[in-house]
Parts: sequence; C-alpha cells; structure tokens
Amino acid sequence: MTTTIIDTAPLVLDIGVVLVIAATMGFGARKIGLPSVIGYLLTGLLVSPFTPGFTTDNHELSLLADIGVVLLLFEVGIEVDFRRISREQKALTWGAPIQVGVGLLIGVPIFLWFGLPTLGALLLALSVAMSSSVVIVNITRSPRRKTDTQTEEAMLSWSVVQDIVGVYFIGQ
Repeated sequence: MTTTIIDTAPLVLDIGVVLVIAATMGFGARKIGLPSVIGYLLTGLLVSPFTPGFTTDNHELSLLADIGVVLLLFEVGIEVDFRRISREQKALTWGAPIQVGVGLLIGVPIFLWFGLPTLGALLLALSVAMSSSVVIVNITRSPRRKTDTQTEEAMLSWSVVQDIVGVYFIGQ
C-alpha cells in the first residue's frame, strides 16, 4: 500500500498543532517562572485521549510520543562523552545499573503486591528507579541553578547510563 500526500497531510497538521501548543505552553511556563518542561507536560495532558481538548488518533499520538523520546534522548546523548565517562567516572558504569536493578528488586514485588500484572509492575518499578533525563537537562541548563561542571556531567552521565539500562530491560 502506498502512502499519498492526502494520507500524510492530517498527520503533518497534527504534529504541527502539537508542536505549536508545546512551544506556546513552554514559553508561557517560562514567563511565569516555571521550567518549560511543565508547559510540555501540560501539552501532553491537553492532547491526551484521556482528557478533553485537542485529540488525534491514538496511533498518531504514539508516533508523536516516540518522536519526542527520540529527540530527548538525542539531545541528552550528544552531551555525553562515553569515553570520558569510562575514564573519569568509572563508578557510573556500574553504579547506575546497580541502582536501577535494586529499584526493580524492591519495586516489582511491591507493585505485584498491589495487584498489578507482572509487566505493569516491572514497567512502573523501572519508572520509579530511573531519574528523568528531562529534569536533569533542565537542572544543568538553568541559569538559576548553581552546580559545578563536574556535578552536571556526573548527573547527565548517570541519567544516560540509566536510560541505556532501562532500554535494555524494556527490550528483554
């Protein structure tokens, strides 16, 4: 089956609308003194199929979410030099995976006890065990935060190693 311009036009329009809403909400959040990520999260709530407002096909929303994750991980990934991490911050290469593993060992039984299915318990425990790359990028880029360069690099590196471990666990 071939895709025509008529088939892809609604998707491009939806992506454009969501990006404009996200940019506007991010700008608005910054104007009132909040991190722009708050505006982006509110945009996600606005376009969610579970809330009233602008909605689109669930498949298109899934595609938008995948694109957003890829762009975020790309942005964070270009900030990190893995050779430098393995040379200067060796503890990150084993510490972050151990921290995620311990979070899973503690979290999965708790969520299973609450009655979640195994896959749900694993995903939720993994989410709790990992830090948010978005928050860490926000911390390291904010002019109001006072962290030194070495701390910022360690935080970003820790987050990227956690992301790699998380992708590995999800892929299994």
